[in-house]
Amino acid sequence: MRECIARDCTAIEVLDIYHQLHTFSKHVQTYGISLYKDTWLLQNLLSDMFSSNKKLRNTLKIMVENGVAAKIADLLPFDESRQNIALWQIINSFTDEYGIEKSRAVEAIHTLAYGIGINKNILKGLVAENPPIVGEILSFGNYSWRVLAIKDGKVLVLCENIVDKQEYHTELEILTWSGCSLRKYLNTEFYESFLPTERERITETRIITRNNPWFGTKGGDDTNDFIFLLSIEESIMFFGDSGQLKSKNPDDEYCIDDKYNIDRLVKASDGSTVWWWLRSPGLDAIRTASILGSGKISIRGDLVNGMHGGIRPSMWIKI
Repeated sequence: MRECIARDCTAIEVLDIYHQLHTFSKHVQTYGISLYKDTWLLQNLLSDMFSSNKKLRNTLKIMVENGVAAKIADLLPFDESRQNIALWQIINSFTDEYGIEKSRAVEAIHTLAYGIGINKNILKGLVAENPPIVGEILSFGNYSWRVLAIKDGKVLVLCENIVDKQEYHTELEILTWSGCSLRKYLNTEFYESFLPTERERITETRIITRNNPWFGTKGGDDTNDFIFLLSIEESIMFFGDSGQLKSKNPDDEYCIDDKYNIDRLVKASDGSTVWWWLRSPGLDAIRTASILGSGKISIRGDLVNGMHGGIRPSMWIKI
């Protein structure tokens, strides 16, 4: 999979800033509409509210200095269609004059519009003009996610890092993805760690886990999951196909070892590489496939109660 540097502001990120803006919106309500025409007071408030986001803070400062906030305040009496047209006119004019990236201008305009009560309009244009792309790194919840696929207004994302290390199942016993404790953890405790507004966008998906392609071990029943792990076939689909899945590796009867190993590597915070679970069955019903620390795909797999397996969740998110 190709590398992609995350943009300053993406469709997913802008859609996700709602919960960060509530406090700002409440301040606007306290001060009243006149706040948007008091340059000194508004700049100081925005500087305090968004001190941790330097790029947004600086863009807002330029906008307030040049009367953009006042222009947005003047749009409040108009209907939704006119507001939307005017907001995009402001964005285009601002980016042309100051050479600031459109994504940054959109984020700043959205912040000002949201604070004054124009909550939805700009998002429609943002998703249309600046959709996520395959390979892009997005921020969602407390994690970074890589976009693997886009379909029907949704994106399939894979966590860029390991979120935890634990066993696939708490006991060494015969089972499949449908009955493992890791599936339960991902769809309860991990799923519930997201904000309610975030959970609303995570789509429940029909998951099919196929039999092991080399050893024939049964994949088990289909499931309906919000959060899931990639399968052997999906890891091949999204990280490159050297043909070893079908023809097998002539040098290793248990692993796919190819030029795409490096794309499957995941590093821990200390820089070391970490092996991570897939959901497909392994050599037998007490093993589960995995991605080794070398990036190889272990079709043989690891014992299901292996305690140090990395968890790299995947899910479909509405955009």
